[in-house]
Amino acid sequence: TTPQTTPVLNDQVNYDVPNNSRLDDYLRVDVSATYKFNLSKKLKATAGASLWNALDRQNIINTYYLVEASQANKIERTALGITPNLVFRISF
Repeated sequence: TTPQTTPVLNDQVNYDVPNNSRLDDYLRVDVSATYKFNLSKKLKATAGASLWNALDRQNIINTYYLVEASQANKIERTALGITPNLVFRISF
């Protein structure tokens, strides 16, 4: 929800009606692969790798406003960029 045309009233953010605007599109592409194999007759293993946010999009995950010097300042938090992950699992 965005502030009204008078963004600050009584040292607080003067919000407009809830959900008065739309958020930007959120797009994230993840890629992953795993490989299963036997370490012995009783031990099985899985190795894998994944890449989160492969397109390195700057997706906004949270927007809020803070009052500073009688002004409503917009704060936007973005998701992580490209994030690699590795996994190695042993089952017995």
